[in-house]
Amino acid sequence: MNVSMRSKIFDISPITLDPSLGLRRQSPRPHALRQPDFEDRFDFDTLFYDVFRHPDSSMVLLIGPALYNLAELFKEITIIAKPSGASCAFRRLDMDRLTRVEVDAPAGTSEIVLKTSAGEFYAKVSQPEAGNYRALRVLCTISKNNDITWICDWARYNRDVHGAQAILLYDNASTAYDSSELVGRLSEVHGLAFVGVVPFPFRFGPPGVGLRRSWDSNFLQIGSLEHARWRFLLDAKSFLNTDVDELVVSRRGESVFEAAERHGVARFYGAWMPNIRVNAADETKQIRHIDFSHVEAPVYALRVPPYKNLCQPKWAVAPRAVPPLGHMTHHRIKNWWRSQMWNPKFSFRHFRGLSTGWKYRRDTVEVFDPGKHRVDERLKAAFARVNWQR
Repeated sequence: MNVSMRSKIFDISPITLDPSLGLRRQSPRPHALRQPDFEDRFDFDTLFYDVFRHPDSSMVLLIGPALYNLAELFKEITIIAKPSGASCAFRRLDMDRLTRVEVDAPAGTSEIVLKTSAGEFYAKVSQPEAGNYRALRVLCTISKNNDITWICDWARYNRDVHGAQAILLYDNASTAYDSSELVGRLSEVHGLAFVGVVPFPFRFGPPGVGLRRSWDSNFLQIGSLEHARWRFLLDAKSFLNTDVDELVVSRRGESVFEAAERHGVARFYGAWMPNIRVNAADETKQIRHIDFSHVEAPVYALRVPPYKNLCQPKWAVAPRAVPPLGHMTHHRIKNWWRSQMWNPKFSFRHFRGLSTGWKYRRDTVEVFDPGKHRVDERLKAAFARVNWQR
């Protein structure tokens, strides 16, 4: 499939440890709290996902998982810029499940060398790509093997309901299709100014325990958001962080991008869409977002927001509004007071029936229960605004 001029598959320049050297990342999680497949999911060996130049300067950024025990490498490290051979000053910022290193490299640096007690690590410096998304409203997500029709429908909905203009998708080693097919299909969605795909073949990381305990090893989604912010989206007008199985609705038909641009950020909670298909849709046909119209009825509680069956929040942001030490995670932007606020004008719908089952099985068809479910008139009105064919 041909890749159009308004699309691109981006390269990255990772730094990976050689397991034969005996140096690997260790998780701080106690063994008693690790799932049976913890080691299969944990990223032992990625030091940095990418090395790239900052869009505003000659500074070189390294974005990677939390170092944990690998911080020992930085005790006696020297960072050399090539071809100048200059020894560079740097700052290491250790954040929640993420490390960012800022290297004061001279202009024209095309490669860096990390000289450590464990050996030398070389990486080409990738170029910033912020120009592709300048002044655009961007959809940003990470995905693995999601049906391409679902991804295209997610794009169509956000285009017609919220005014999305571009896509930045991190593909986490999908096996159902390659990046060229993905970019080609997304480029067929009308009205998009740019489509970008970043092959991101790293381990996603194991989840924590429940909602609050031991969320210390699921690095990849947070890493992709910080990487997107600094390499691609710093000059975007705004961008929206939701998964392919999540659609944002508003009370009065407002654009979530516009709200983010007005206030700097819009953060909102979600509700589950049960796996109840409209009019008992033919289960032999491919399911799509539009096949669902029921939402879980809210269960009220004395809290803010006043419901106890909500999905954890997502957000849209104007990236230049975020302070330099603000830290993007999938549910909030840390170190920024404004992002802690809840915007009640927006919420999202989380489609239980649209899943590859990568986390747990969600394909059981549910039966309508008037005590638990209701027709989502707000979502149906939004669906009516979407051209699902183009």
